[in-house]
Amino acid sequence: MSAIPPDELGTLSDSRTDPSVPFRLLADSVEQLVWMTLPDGQLDYANRAWVEHTGLAAIRKDRGAWKDAIHPEDRPAFDAAWQRATEHNESWEMTLRLRHRDGGQDWFVVRMQPIADRAGRTVCWFGICAENRTAPEQENTINRVDPTAAPTGQHNEAIVSSQEQSGSVAAQEHHATEVETLRDLHSLSHRLKQSSDLKSVARETLETLIKMLGADMGSLQYYDSEAKGLRYLAHQGFDSATFDEQQVIRAGEHWLCSRALESYQRVIVEDFQQDLHAFAHRPTAERLGYRAAQSTPLIARSGKVVGMVTTCFREPRPLRKRELRLIDLAVQRIAYLMEWTTASDRLRDSEQRFHTLADNMSQLAWMADENGWIFWYNQRWYDYTGTTLEQMRGWGWKQVHHPEHVDAVVRKIRRCFQTGENWEDTFPLRGKDGLYRWFLSRAVPIRDEDGRVIRWFGTNTDVTELRRIERELRRAREAAEQANRAKSDFLANMSHEIRSPMTAILGYIDLLTITSDADREMVETIRRNSQFLLELINDILDLSKIEAGKLELDSVEFHPRTLVEDVVSLMQVRAAEHQLKLGARFDGPIPNRIQGDPVRIRQILINLVGNAIKFTDVGEVGIAVSFDGEESQLRFDVHDTGIGMRPDQLERLFQPFEQADSSITRQFGGSGLGLAISQRLAELLGARITVTSELGKGSQFSLIIPLGNGAVMELVSGPPADAPRQSDDLDAEVQAGRQPDQPADPLDRGRQSQWRSEVDPTLPLNARVLVVDDRRDIRFLVQHVLRNAGAETVLCEDGAQAVATVEQSLADGQPFDLVVMDMQMPIVDGITAVGILRDQGYDRPVIALTANAMNADREKCLQSGFTDYLSKPIDVRQLLAVLHRHVAADGDQR
Repeated sequence: MSAIPPDELGTLSDSRTDPSVPFRLLADSVEQLVWMTLPDGQLDYANRAWVEHTGLAAIRKDRGAWKDAIHPEDRPAFDAAWQRATEHNESWEMTLRLRHRDGGQDWFVVRMQPIADRAGRTVCWFGICAENRTAPEQENTINRVDPTAAPTGQHNEAIVSSQEQSGSVAAQEHHATEVETLRDLHSLSHRLKQSSDLKSVARETLETLIKMLGADMGSLQYYDSEAKGLRYLAHQGFDSATFDEQQVIRAGEHWLCSRALESYQRVIVEDFQQDLHAFAHRPTAERLGYRAAQSTPLIARSGKVVGMVTTCFREPRPLRKRELRLIDLAVQRIAYLMEWTTASDRLRDSEQRFHTLADNMSQLAWMADENGWIFWYNQRWYDYTGTTLEQMRGWGWKQVHHPEHVDAVVRKIRRCFQTGENWEDTFPLRGKDGLYRWFLSRAVPIRDEDGRVIRWFGTNTDVTELRRIERELRRAREAAEQANRAKSDFLANMSHEIRSPMTAILGYIDLLTITSDADREMVETIRRNSQFLLELINDILDLSKIEAGKLELDSVEFHPRTLVEDVVSLMQVRAAEHQLKLGARFDGPIPNRIQGDPVRIRQILINLVGNAIKFTDVGEVGIAVSFDGEESQLRFDVHDTGIGMRPDQLERLFQPFEQADSSITRQFGGSGLGLAISQRLAELLGARITVTSELGKGSQFSLIIPLGNGAVMELVSGPPADAPRQSDDLDAEVQAGRQPDQPADPLDRGRQSQWRSEVDPTLPLNARVLVVDDRRDIRFLVQHVLRNAGAETVLCEDGAQAVATVEQSLADGQPFDLVVMDMQMPIVDGITAVGILRDQGYDRPVIALTANAMNADREKCLQSGFTDYLSKPIDVRQLLAVLHRHVAADGDQR
């Protein structure tokens, strides 16, 4: 280090970060020339006095130029003495001349002393030059240094024979004290810089301070935040019989230290026998054997007291400013060191906890510098890979990567290292057994206060088992999806297979009613049970479709009042059969129009009303409609005076195939699917169904539909003026191709309460119709109906026959006016056949006839080329009405 220019002088706070600062501050304050060299003689430091005297400020650049300040005549003796001293690592002394910056020269006594580390190795040389003002007058009596003389560790009388004869004794003593103080302080700073043991640091600091002050005893304590007091780190000079080193000094218990602790200032007592303010401490001083003392608090950079240093004197003793300055310099250093040691201990504890956690975590972990150079791995990494840090340091980790993945991994992680983005990747790593396992790897940047990346922390989590589970789950999901598709196909086929014979049964029942004198009651019994069987099938298909997630909701505007009246009209016949009153009540105004799916809402209400009728023997069933404007909710309450339910029965009410109890099933029948379907439909609509019931008194089921906050709605109390007539609604649906009594989608049941049409199905059907179905019963049923209506019919068993027959009719000039074709047939199905017909130019109506109720068949049929759609079981009146309408429409076009 070079001398410190005025603008570079450190403040007292610098001593907390640099252990050499106390030495430099003191060295710059003395008159002597102080300097230090490295073991090889290169100048390492010169104080302010050296620079001001010699003017050699250039020593910063040329560290060997400091010897140029020595007078040329004295240089050989100095070099010889220096050489021998460095060989023996011993202190030495001589008198010589040093050049002044103005060109003159002055005599100085030069002392050099080696400074050693704890191992005894010389780390630097400490030198001090004190001006010898009497030397010029006694120049002839001064013995020059004999180059062959051996230097000693004491003041060398042979080298400086006139030293005792020159100068005052006081000056010499002052000079020696200054030298000794500088040497001790520098030696202490050097040792503290190397030490990390707080107790040894405290002991050496206290010893040095006592020596520099000439004190008789002293102590150094640290502040224990848990005990809220001072504990001894080091003490010297006290009688162990009277000194309690385990004592905890708290505020108010030890006058001297307490005053310093509370005031954050040094407390000095020059004589405890005379100082009345220190009377409280006099017994302690007498017991421990001292008359004067000072206590200085150790204040850390944070402003907190971290300890106390006390020096005591057996005799009354005032402290000079220079001594107080020495105390301050030592105190600042030990305060910093105590704070640093505490922080270091916490850091070591933190690092220990980190390494313990890192080495015991399940993941492989690593750290890299800001450029991605990995310098640390946890123990798990080494345990898994069987490698060492030397092998893995830097980019050595590529050795354990799979060759097919390593290049892509390197590219991606390099990009993240460059951009500072979080990194994540998945790849296999080779274990020490030679096998690869998959790892999910992540790395995050660690940034400093300015946001710069200073290092990276990464982990590798073994996901081999997770990937295996994911593969199994994927296979299981695919299997489940396949099973679900198989179930859907099965249900579709079951629908076809069951609906087709049901079509024949119901159709021929209709024919019996029309063409024979069979017992009407018997025929109606067959029809009623057939309808019940069909409803059961439809319930199962409904639930399956909802659970398969294949239900699509519509969102259209409709009149809720008209919908309720329609439900009441539809269920009126069933209520009359049970001799029950059925009606609707509107409690206050309700919205004229709302947005939603009227088909699903109507189906829910039909289910709720149907249940209410089923379980009510006497009394009434009603629907109460109300609107809550604050919550924007439309509420439908279906109440009855039926048998009611117990609380435990309510808990399983909405479970599929569940009823209140087995006796209910035996008495009232039913599959237990209606409420389950209604509940699921309500959830899909964003609505909810609630129920209250009392055994023996009846039940109330409430459908509550949120309409959305903020929606502007027109409220009406009476029938909506702009609502279409019920028959108009139904006619519009027939025009759209929907069949009111049995729509294409089983969930569309309840869309119409009654079938109406402007077309009279009893009118003659003057048309030539091709009927295509693979079931003989269906073909003959449709043929019988159409012949009785006046139509000419031709029958085909599959799509291939149908295509050939239509081609022949076109060739003969007698094309069919209309084709009725089943969807599912062997050889060539309906969709394929109609596509061929349209490609061949057949542009007349083709009506789809199918029992498949699980898919969106109507849209599929229309997109494939069919003109319209009829669902099995076939209603004779529906069939005739649709055919009449299309024959008439086609005739008008031609």
